[in-house]
Amino acid sequence: MREKKTFAKRTTTRISDEPKRKYLLVYEGEDTERIYFDTLIQNRSNLGINPLIELVPVLRSYSEKGWSNPKKIIDRLLVNINESAENQITYETLQNQIMEYLQDYYITNN
Repeated sequence: MREKKTFAKRTTTRISDEPKRKYLLVYEGEDTERIYFDTLIQNRSNLGINPLIELVPVLRSYSEKGWSNPKKIIDRLLVNINESAENQITYETLQNQIMEYLQDYYITNN
């Protein structure tokens, strides 16, 4: 899994030591997830979502295409968090990163 990021977007720095809270919204259906997140982002003020809350869609990796079970998706997110904390990745994660790079490279350069 990976975060959807905007190219060349600056990161903001926090003044306080308060930890940044993260909320995970897991939707079923790969095709509709982006629609849900885009709608949330566009209507955040109407829904009363604080502008300081950053909404970041998490995209499925190459081998996770077609997954719709929320528990399976959360379990994979936890694996990714543990890999990041331990500075080690599995072969599956490496394969996903390579395939995503090749897909992004092919899409942007062709």
